[in-house]
Amino acid sequence: MRAGSKSTLPSARLRAAAALWLAVAAWLPASAAFAHPIVDEGRQRYRSADFRGALEAFARADTATDLTSEDLALLLETRALVHLAMDNHQEFETDLARLASIDPNHRFDDDLPPEVRQTFARVRSRSAGRLAVTVDAQSRPDGVVLEASARNDPGALVREVRVYGRAGGGAWEHESDRPLVLPVDRGARVEYYAVAIGPGGATLAEMGSAERPLRSIAGIEDTGAAPAPQPTEDDDSGGGVATWLWIGAGVLVVAATVVLVVVLTSGESDVTQPSAPMPDWTSTP
Repeated sequence: MRAGSKSTLPSARLRAAAALWLAVAAWLPASAAFAHPIVDEGRQRYRSADFRGALEAFARADTATDLTSEDLALLLETRALVHLAMDNHQEFETDLARLASIDPNHRFDDDLPPEVRQTFARVRSRSAGRLAVTVDAQSRPDGVVLEASARNDPGALVREVRVYGRAGGGAWEHESDRPLVLPVDRGARVEYYAVAIGPGGATLAEMGSAERPLRSIAGIEDTGAAPAPQPTEDDDSGGGVATWLWIGAGVLVVAATVVLVVVLTSGESDVTQPSAPMPDWTSTP
């Protein structure tokens, strides 16, 4: 380099970013094949140190409708790495907090910088727990009101909360971000469940499902379990518990009597029994 010329060496920040993406170069191809195409594009751009291009791809994935929860976890992890490479520490922590809310046991590749795992552990320790959705079922004169809400969402990851319900095994109805009212009569059976939806349409949390819904009875306080039927004395189906107890006791008494007779009889079979006296026909009057 000639004296007086400007240095062409990269800055310390760029060197750190280059070292970061090189550290994960061997890790990305193994899992990228299983990612959503847009998520995969963002990861490949990150691998090429095209950080702004990676963020643009992830922004498009955010508005998709077919991401899985695994796709979203991969997006959040890689986007956090992008922010770390760009020295965006606040965004880096925010994405790791989002990741912890949906996958608190997330495992990172061993080749990643220790700062990633350390920051993840710190933001997870501040969390109130895994992101969840709850449903409140309330009876009122004109039916049942189902209201769903999300909790433990520190990074505002939830985009929509859907609540589904039906009465008497009919067709499912649903509402998004507002209560669902089912007009049913008192005593009708109501089934319901809820889903929290995140970026790209990914499912973040569920309470119940269409296959295994929660249940409630309109007009009756939901105790979480149906009371067991109690037998009555005039129950035609079984005659009552007391009747069966008496029948069982009678059978046992008869069986015990039969056994006793058999034992006594067999015990005396080997003993010579006395016979009645025979008249003496040879004697004379």
